Amino acid sequence: MADPDLRLLRYFVAVAEERNLTRAAERLLITQPALSRAIQSLERAVGVDLLIRRPRGLELTAAGQSLLESARDLDARMSAALQNAREAERPRLKVSVHICDVSLAAELCAFEPEIDFSSDDTREQADHLRSGRHQVALLRDQFDEPGVTQHLLLTEPRTVILPARHALADRECIELDELLDEPITTWARMSVAEAAHWAAADENGREWRSGPTVTTPGEVLAAVRLEQAIAFYPWSTAPPGTALPGLISREVKGVSPSKLWVGHRAADRSPAVTEFLECLLG
Repeated sequence: MADPDLRLLRYFVAVAEERNLTRAAERLLITQPALSRAIQSLERAVGVDLLIRRPRGLELTAAGQSLLESARDLDARMSAALQNAREAERPRLKVSVHICDVSLAAELCAFEPEIDFSSDDTREQADHLRSGRHQVALLRDQFDEPGVTQHLLLTEPRTVILPARHALADRECIELDELLDEPITTWARMSVAEAAHWAAADENGREWRSGPTVTTPGEVLAAVRLEQAIAFYPWSTAPPGTALPGLISREVKGVSPSKLWVGHRAADRSPAVTEFLECLLG
């Protein structure tokens, strides 16, 4: 039987990382039945089972784990090779930025050649780097992204976003212990480490109350304004005193800092990316 094409391997990586066909299909923007057929085709081509279907999700076989480790690197290398070929004709650098960091990015990236900025959802940024859609991304508080090399750009405090009518809204500075009983918005598709950081529990291991699950910054602010939860934000995004309709930002003590990273595909050695990193990192 012919060797499987790279598309099937990319599909397999998504399924192996998500451990769930539905989430993997959403990530790949294809239907679940089509993804299921693709994985079956890959298993036939390889000649062994790669995944075990369990009631609680998918589990990798030993063969599946071995393939995953190699497939990630192969996909990254192929994406880098194709993107490097495109760059030979188009020198513009494609940089992904989360919507909350657009203003900060504009200040940091006074750089030539010209840059094509794109505002993306946090959960998509690393995927876009690995696929070659973007060459560089400014990543906010990312954890353990396979196939992506990250360099620390800055570290800054975090503030807390409260409903304007909150009992502590009149205080200039709030202690984290005073917020222990508050529900906190939870981002979809977060890892355990990311969820703990978002809830300001990554340094003290405290328990927290989960509020509404959100997928966009707009949903975060809506949940806070409706007094369903609070949220912690980077200082540069919401400095103390920032006032939005029905909301207020306050300094908070005892919260771990927020870190902004500049990331690129681990296999990317293009001159444009190298020059950009040297300019940005010094």
